[in-house]
Amino acid sequence: MHASIASPCLLVACLIGIVGMSGCNKPSAASANTSPERPLHRTTVSALGRVTPGKGVIAISGPVGERLRTVLVEVGQKVHADEQLAETVGEEALATQLSIAREKLDQANQLLSAEKEYGAALVKQAELGIQRAADVPPLQIDAQQAEINVVQVQLNQAQRDLERIEKIPTSTAERDRLKDLIDRYQEQLRGQRAKLRMLEKEQDLGKQGAQNDLESAKAGAKKAQEAIDVEVAQRGVTLAEIELERASIVSPIEGTVLEVLSQPGELIGTQHPILTLGQTDKMYVVAEVYEADISRVRIGQKAVIKGDALQKELSGVVEQIAPIVKRNQISALDPTARSDARVIEVRIRLDDSAAAAKVIGLQVDVTIDTPPADTAAASK
Repeated sequence: MHASIASPCLLVACLIGIVGMSGCNKPSAASANTSPERPLHRTTVSALGRVTPGKGVIAISGPVGERLRTVLVEVGQKVHADEQLAETVGEEALATQLSIAREKLDQANQLLSAEKEYGAALVKQAELGIQRAADVPPLQIDAQQAEINVVQVQLNQAQRDLERIEKIPTSTAERDRLKDLIDRYQEQLRGQRAKLRMLEKEQDLGKQGAQNDLESAKAGAKKAQEAIDVEVAQRGVTLAEIELERASIVSPIEGTVLEVLSQPGELIGTQHPILTLGQTDKMYVVAEVYEADISRVRIGQKAVIKGDALQKELSGVVEQIAPIVKRNQISALDPTARSDARVIEVRIRLDDSAAAAKVIGLQVDVTIDTPPADTAAASK
């Protein structure tokens, strides 16, 4: 009996309670007319980044398959460009080959110089022969011509005497004497003229012979010099220098040794560098900015860098914005964070390189001060 009466009453009470609760949740007219606050513009861009040297971490290797003899540097050591960092076993043999090639080049140059001097001496001697051929015979020819002239004068005088005697009566003996004298002078002239022709021929032959000697001396000198192939010796030196340079392990930059990864006796491979270098006097942070935020990032904007291993916040300036969109390489520790986001790398030059040089590769949080989105869009 009591149960049947209580049930309707309980139902009414529940309905009244529900209606009362609905009335409490209904907003008032004043609150309904009040507009919500407009969200503020974002003035920063946040991103993950990593600490890196100026030109990145440079892996130094050597000729593949060579055995490492010794490493000449240690971690933290400052090195100069072209400074030798390590030596290989084969480098000593290549240095010896270069030394031998240089000796051969020196010998070739010395021999060539000697041949040039000898050839010049032969040419000079031949030239003197031409000079002698041109100077000495003319003296003999001139002397011979003078003798001919004397005999010719004597012959002319004898002929005039004979003509004068024949015009007047005289003895036959005198005419015969003059005729004999004329015959002797004529014979002498024939002999002297024959000798003159012989001297002139000897002069021509002497000149030609001396000229032939000169040409022969020049040709011989040229042939002897061509036989000494200095160019081949020079190419040998150049090749040996290239081989030694390829085997030499030197620093490509002025920087600091970050890691030594190989030990003497190990074989040099393609996947395992000997050591790493970096320009620690110019430290950067490479921030991975989401592509949706990159439009608000500008060169010259200031940035703040935080990290667990940093003793203090670091500051820097945006120096470069990459033109390539890629997948992110840095992942947040939050397991719900995106691992395949599309980002653009932004290089930030740090103001304090010394502090960052101690934590190369550290993952950091980057905050870039940017203008409001509307302002950035308007500036475009």
